[in-house]
Order: sequence, then C-alpha cells, then structure tokens
Amino acid sequence: MPTRLLALLGALLEKLARAIFASSLPSQPKALAARHRDLEQDDPQTETELLPRPRDTTVTGLYYLLPIFVLVWNILLDRLSPSFSTYLATPTMIASVFTQHPLKALFRD
Repeated sequence: MPTRLLALLGALLEKLARAIFASSLPSQPKALAARHRDLEQDDPQTETELLPRPRDTTVTGLYYLLPIFVLVWNILLDRLSPSFSTYLATPTMIASVFTQHPLKALFRD
C-alpha cells in the first residue's frame, strides 16, 4: 500500500477510536459508551412490558462494530480470503469482549 493511503487510514482509525472510546469534545470528555449506563438484564421468566430505547441499545454496543470493520477491511481492501479474515477478526472480537468493562470503568471514573 502506498504510504499516503496508510497515513489516511491511520488518521481515520484514530478518529474512530476517539469517537468510540474518548470523545474529543471538551463538554463531553467521557467515552461515548461510558456516558450511558449499562443496560439492565431482565428476568427471562417475566413478561416484557417495556423495551429499552434503540439509541441506548445502539450506543452501549458500538464496540461490536470494530470486528466487523476488521473483517470487511481484510476481505475488501487487503483481499484476504474470507476464512483468514474471519481468523483475524476473531481475536478482535475476543479483545473487545474482555476489555469493554475495564475501559468503560476507566472512562467513567
């Protein structure tokens, strides 16, 4: 890849990471997902009376887009095989699952 494209990609990924994890706006210093409380788990034995707002559900799960981004990037731009792209996206998903709560706790403090 040309170095100019790599620099552009790096800047784009940095902006994406700032948008997801740490907003650069001075009025909103916390991370996007950390600004919203976690969704409460409901009891599966009771009847659902009130659904959570779609915005809350979407905002609290934005970090799940990172493995999808890695998967699509590897398939379309790096032209890797779908199986190898999935192999590379899987550790990204595992890292997202294991780091979501510590990162939210870090940005909430």
